[in-house]
Amino acid sequence: MKQFGKMLELTCPDNMLPYLKRIRFDIAFLLSLLFSVVTAFLCTNKDGGIDAYMSIALPYFAIYLFVFILSQAVGSSITFTCSSVYFISLGVSLQLILNPTTANASNLCLYTFLGLLLGIVLTVAMYYLLKVKRKKLYIFFTVTTILLYVSLFILGVSEGGTRAWISLFGFEFQMTEITKVFAVIQITLLTSDEFLSDKKRVIYPALIVLLHAFFFVSISELGTLLVIGFTYILTSFIFLNKESVKFFTITIVVFLCITALITLTCYLCYKSNAQSSIFATLGSIFQKVKHRVMLITDPSTLDYDSTYQLNQIKNCLSVAKWFGSEVNIYVPVIESDLVVLHLISTFGLFSFIATVIVQMILFHSGLTRLTKNCNSLSAIAISFISMQSINALISTASALAIIPLVGLGYPFLSKGGTGLSVNTAMIIFSIFSMMQFAPSKAIAQTKGGKLCRESASM
Repeated sequence: MKQFGKMLELTCPDNMLPYLKRIRFDIAFLLSLLFSVVTAFLCTNKDGGIDAYMSIALPYFAIYLFVFILSQAVGSSITFTCSSVYFISLGVSLQLILNPTTANASNLCLYTFLGLLLGIVLTVAMYYLLKVKRKKLYIFFTVTTILLYVSLFILGVSEGGTRAWISLFGFEFQMTEITKVFAVIQITLLTSDEFLSDKKRVIYPALIVLLHAFFFVSISELGTLLVIGFTYILTSFIFLNKESVKFFTITIVVFLCITALITLTCYLCYKSNAQSSIFATLGSIFQKVKHRVMLITDPSTLDYDSTYQLNQIKNCLSVAKWFGSEVNIYVPVIESDLVVLHLISTFGLFSFIATVIVQMILFHSGLTRLTKNCNSLSAIAISFISMQSINALISTASALAIIPLVGLGYPFLSKGGTGLSVNTAMIIFSIFSMMQFAPSKAIAQTKGGKLCRESASM
């Protein structure tokens, strides 16, 4: 971490020499050229001419070149970087196929570039914030999170039954994408804090999850809540030692009991037709969840309008081929998990299988490389990658009707500029967190065999 600080403060070009020596500009150039050409080829209309093609290829060549040069300079995993650029390229292509306008192309380039800047800012900000006393840091994140949710209640815009967007200066921002990042940072710092007792490292993150659960239930955003909950479970097993895991298991049981109690309350509110704003919200949430469960378990009891999305899933999968589809099937709500169907109908089953494989490669290569760095930045990056993989898993299972529809967007692929920027920022943060300064030591482990946590010298 001290070396990272030195790099941030570098002013002399001679000090940059060790980092510049790592860069293979020929490899970075070729990989950037390959991905940018593929991106433009997949989404550009043949009738658009060379101008339309170059308007996509050139800006994304510059973006990809920056990512690959940064990755090599810090000693990151090239496999992880290629997997990340794959998702950026595929997501941009899918969105431009749906809306092949110059304005949309410019917006996507802007959101991607903004993600690069946010990733750099987040990395530098977290480096300096981690120097603050942990108690003050936890208070800062908690207060900031509450203020974000309050702003969402005041300025929020409802779309599709969910109050998750804020409209400012003609742009709509999905605030739940930002609060999700804050939640994961809080959970990771608390879970990996070796100066807290085992019980506190379990209870405090659980309280953070409950805090976010309260707000997510209030705005009917249950999909994001699922991602945060499962990320909390996965990262706890990564960072906690054996003694803490025992207590963690008990906490999960208690957490499930609380969830069951909340579900029962929602059911009673639904049956009683409560008019109070809070109870009416709980009742509507239960009705929404009940409807989506019935879509999978007993769709015959619902009318055609209620099963429209499920019917479109079946129609899309029935005509899908290995490379595209002979019949164009309309895919509704592409800003949610159903974007997976858009991927299958556009590029075929092969592209879907390839995407699943690349997602697993991204997760494995990211964790393998990050576990070699024993610090808080790496721990947060591990949680970011875990969250993206869990999000992708839930979205895929939902789109294939394996589980009830949750309306959860697929990272990078689903329509939306905020998601593209936030996910790109998390990737840039993870690349920075893989920074190498010397030959890596063996993975330090605790007594329980889990990932080591940062020492007091941090």
